[in-house]
Amino acid sequence: MIDSENDARNAQEGKTVGDFDGRAVLVTGGSGGIGADVCRQVAERGGRVWFTYNSREEAAKSLADELPAGSVAGYGALDVSDLGAVRATVEAAHAAMGRIDALVNTVGHLNHLTLFEDVDMEVVRRTIDIELYGVIHLAKAVLPHMRAAGYGRIVTVGSDSGKVGSKAEAASAAARGGVISFSKALAREVADTDICVNVVCPGPTDTGLLQEMLADGGMSGKLMKAMVRAVPKRRPGRPAEVAAMAVFLASEQASYVTGQAISVSGGLTMC
Repeated sequence: MIDSENDARNAQEGKTVGDFDGRAVLVTGGSGGIGADVCRQVAERGGRVWFTYNSREEAAKSLADELPAGSVAGYGALDVSDLGAVRATVEAAHAAMGRIDALVNTVGHLNHLTLFEDVDMEVVRRTIDIELYGVIHLAKAVLPHMRAAGYGRIVTVGSDSGKVGSKAEAASAAARGGVISFSKALAREVADTDICVNVVCPGPTDTGLLQEMLADGGMSGKLMKAMVRAVPKRRPGRPAEVAAMAVFLASEQASYVTGQAISVSGGLTMC
């Protein structure tokens, strides 16, 4: 049933879908393309953000300076594969904001496309540590706060490769597929509360990594160019387009959406 009373109140107050007035959002990978756009869109809608970065401290500082005054509660370096560091970051964000209403995971492990039989197993382990265990660590650390509040949104920006598998992305596909299954299982466990868990699955997206791959004269460049050509929309996605879906899922308005893996891929994956 549609909550008409809530809709009427929002209309009276001039609210639109995605408003974050008074909400506190933790964003991992906030200094990157998609993560930075998540921070921008939350801040534009009245929310406060605490975001992390891996090694790009200058990019993180620039983003913090760019965002509206009062919208940045803090930021810091984080290796999401380190559970202790994740717990410390979550506690720092919670202390700074007084709450964590939403967690948006945007961290990925950057590596070029390589056939599985040629890939170094250390790359496989590191990819899974970051892209799968990183998500699990953050959920483990943030969930008690959301349980106590009776409200929360956990959103992970994954990849369409986790749905369908992608040539030369076996490690990432394994990790991203694990994220989808984990998120569905967690969504069922918390479905009796106002906590929702979802995954956004982008296709080729115009980030620095994509540009680097397209410029590669080897297999990475050839495969990525072929993938972009296969997109029905005939172009790669924009970081802001992926961020917009993540921000919606992190909002109050997504209260009846949980356990979903939603493609934002220009029609590349229709399932």
